[in-house]
Amino acid sequence: MNANPLKGIFVLLAVMVGMVVALAAIDHFRESAPMPAHTPVAAATKCWAAESAPRVVRAESPMYPDSVAVLHLPSKTVYVAVTIDASGRLARATVLQSSGNGALDAAALDAARRSSFAPGTRKCVPVTRRAAMRFIFNS
Repeated sequence: MNANPLKGIFVLLAVMVGMVVALAAIDHFRESAPMPAHTPVAAATKCWAAESAPRVVRAESPMYPDSVAVLHLPSKTVYVAVTIDASGRLARATVLQSSGNGALDAAALDAARRSSFAPGTRKCVPVTRRAAMRFIFNS
């Protein structure tokens, strides 16, 4: 075998030069866009949505009323309109579409009132907004 010892040296030299160039590029990137250590997370996070609806953080399940359970009703659905204020608190809950049964509607309202929410936003600022929640009752 006639291995050229200079060929190995050139390969090693090329690898070392490549590493130096890569490290220099990393250092340049770090220096060109530093983020101050005191920048709060909220300030560092970009807001992309012009508007967002309120969202449910913790949805509570409705209690199926005993008075209705004995009736063996088919599946019923209640839609509840909720108004969530800028701090994420429920400001108002009303039945948007009734199930046709007052006890089921009351149970859905109770579940909505026990749930937790995050506020909607407009231009990244929390605002009071309305949303709808659906509750399905199966006997």
